[in-house]
Amino acid sequence: MDWLKKVVDGEIIPTEKEKEFVRQNYDAEVYFYDQNFGRLLQELQRLHIDQNTVLLIFGDHGELFFDHDNSFGHAKTLTKEEIQVPLVLYIPGKQHQERKEIVSLADVFPTLAELMGSRKTYDIDGISLLEPPDSRKRFNRAVYYEVTYGKEARWGVQTNEFKMVFDKAKQLEYFYDLRKDPNETENLSASSPRAMGLMKNLLTAYIKKSINPNASVIASQKEESGELREQLKALGYLN
Repeated sequence: MDWLKKVVDGEIIPTEKEKEFVRQNYDAEVYFYDQNFGRLLQELQRLHIDQNTVLLIFGDHGELFFDHDNSFGHAKTLTKEEIQVPLVLYIPGKQHQERKEIVSLADVFPTLAELMGSRKTYDIDGISLLEPPDSRKRFNRAVYYEVTYGKEARWGVQTNEFKMVFDKAKQLEYFYDLRKDPNETENLSASSPRAMGLMKNLLTAYIKKSINPNASVIASQKEESGELREQLKALGYLN
C-alpha cells in the first residue's frame, strides 16, 4: 500500500509488470471472496432455507487499475471502471435472465421492499429490479452519481446512449456517446452535439438538488459553497 500511495502521488511510475502484479493481487481477493461466498451458499442449503431465501449481491464501487494513465483506486473519478459494479439478484424458482437496461444501486431498496411484500409508496429515485425491461418507468431512464473529496467534486448523468460528467476542480465537461464509445475514450464536449445540451439540462437539475445553499454550515463551508456556486454559474449549471 505504501508503494501504491507513491504511485498515486506521482513519485513512482509503475512498469507494466508491476501493474499486472497489482491486478493479480486484486484477482486473488476476488477469488478469496468467491470461495467464502460458496461457503455461505452451502450453509443456506444445510439449514434448508436456500429455496426461500433471496440473494442480492452488489459491489459498492469499482476500482481503477491504471486504466486511465497511472490512476489507481476508487472514489476519485466517475469513469466506467469506478461506477460499473456487479449486481446479481437470485430468486428461488425464477428463470435465469441477463438484462441490459441501465440500473442503479438506488434500485436495491425498492427491490427488497417489493420482495418483502411492502405496498407502501416511497419517494425515492430507485426502480425495483423486478420491473420489466419494457416498463414505462424504464423508458429513457437517466441515473446520476457524484463524488467529492477535499475541494474536488464531480457530478455525472448517464442514459443507455450517453454520459456526461462535470469536473468542478478542472472546470471541465466530459460527454460520451456510449453507443459508439462504450469505454469512454473520446470526449465529445468540444463539438457540443444536441444530445449534450439535453444531458446538461438533466445534470443541471441534479446539481441544483445536490447543493443545498440553505444548509447550516461553518464559515469555511459557506465560503466553499459560495465559490462553488459561482463556478457553476459561470458554466451555466446555476442561474
